[in-house]
Amino acid sequence: MPQEDRLKKEIDRIGKVLGKLLADMLALKGANAITNASGVLRQVLREELQQDPDALRSLPADTVIKMLRDKRWGDAEIEALAGIWEVVPDNDDARYKHMALALYNALAKESRTFSFTREAKIQRLTADLGAS
Repeated sequence: MPQEDRLKKEIDRIGKVLGKLLADMLALKGANAITNASGVLRQVLREELQQDPDALRSLPADTVIKMLRDKRWGDAEIEALAGIWEVVPDNDDARYKHMALALYNALAKESRTFSFTREAKIQRLTADLGAS
């Protein structure tokens, strides 16, 4: 039972973050919606992580994972963050995509279960980053 309660709390926390993100993004309209959505995404991540997401993307993945584990983030939450970073528009470079790939790779090494979805994301990101 305690394991199920912890999992439910983690899922609820992910849901709240994604719900706030979606609510903020749906309120955006106009030509600058993508730029504004990117800013909203960074603000939500800043509030949830209590650290600047732009600073996080320059750290090694194992350091970021350790920091998230210290905040009691589970695999599902870290994978959700990697998924968000995978789609964040990068105007200057692909550092968010590189961090997403590093997080997926670290989770693949750490996890006790194999995920076909995660492996597909790793392959897709590797191909995308290799092509750019």
